[in-house]
Amino acid sequence: MSSSLTALLTSYLTSFFTSLAIFGGVYLLFWIVLAKPLAKRKIQLVKRAGREQVWREIRTTALATLGASVFIFGVLALGQNGAISIYEEFGRYGLGYELFQFLVLLFVGDAWFYWVHRLLHTPRLYKYVHALHHESLDVNPFTSNSFHFLEAILNTLFVLPIFLLMPISTTVLGVQQVLGLLNNLKSHLGYELYPGWFARIPLLEQLVTSTHHNLHHTQYNGNYGLFFNFWDRRFGTELKDTDSLFANIQTRKKVKVKNNARYRPLTITKLVRETPDTTSVYFAPEDKNFYDYLPGQFLNLRVKVNGRTHLRSFSLSSSPTEDSFLRITAKLNGEVTHYFHDQAKAGDKLEALYPLGEFTLAPHSDSSQNYL
Repeated sequence: MSSSLTALLTSYLTSFFTSLAIFGGVYLLFWIVLAKPLAKRKIQLVKRAGREQVWREIRTTALATLGASVFIFGVLALGQNGAISIYEEFGRYGLGYELFQFLVLLFVGDAWFYWVHRLLHTPRLYKYVHALHHESLDVNPFTSNSFHFLEAILNTLFVLPIFLLMPISTTVLGVQQVLGLLNNLKSHLGYELYPGWFARIPLLEQLVTSTHHNLHHTQYNGNYGLFFNFWDRRFGTELKDTDSLFANIQTRKKVKVKNNARYRPLTITKLVRETPDTTSVYFAPEDKNFYDYLPGQFLNLRVKVNGRTHLRSFSLSSSPTEDSFLRITAKLNGEVTHYFHDQAKAGDKLEALYPLGEFTLAPHSDSSQNYL
């Protein structure tokens, strides 16, 4: 094995296992040791990140770290060949220049991330690249680096033109890397640790909070910022619930976090062809907690079709007042809906999480009891 390949492998393994140790320590602290004391600070009051999600995120992190390591190794090789200027002596051009580099990397990197993030949410790129990160709805520390390896490279490409324009200190690069890791952990922590007064101080209110990014994972189209939220505010992509949810977390009293991290069995009892391309699927759960849901909520299903496992979400078309079955009504679209339409039969088993969703309506006693 050549020395350069050995160096790359060493760098990769060091980065991967160091990040896992950090993520694991933070996960242990916040999601296990302090889970009850910090329950009021849990952004999503339904826990969905379980063992299966964490193992998937670790596998994805391994590939993302490989992509980042290859990119960084390439940048350092360019520096060694003199194509770009990287220097190790901190303060070579004065402390002012070190601060200038830091600010350039911080603000250019933040702008780059915002626009690349929006680009990754366009349908084609989202499906093949960014959807991997969004498989994690209830984010946790292990979600932090759970990216497609191409996304890991895209997020750092902005440094190349900066290297071509100005000498960069390895110390400043190291500080940026640590800051990026801490910010990533904060955004994917799952808990809001910033106090309420952050929202009342002009400079601090520009920071992306854990709530800000957590909402991005549940609502998708908005809150694209990395360090700062002014790009979202300037271009109208800040999700409207961001400030109200942040304020709500500050005033919570006693809360109970519902554990919905494990898929549980459902049995298909009946299939009804509603139209030529629409089928209603009736389920019987073994766990009666499945009947504890609100109109407007949905099921996260895990369905195996032709040897491949699919995760899909379907709105419930049954009523919570009917405690003898659950029902979804699916229109033909992809593999799972075709399975329900053409292959599924009574007695087939699949798995689901308890019903989820915040798009609900609480009826009032002084108004109509029928809602469309």
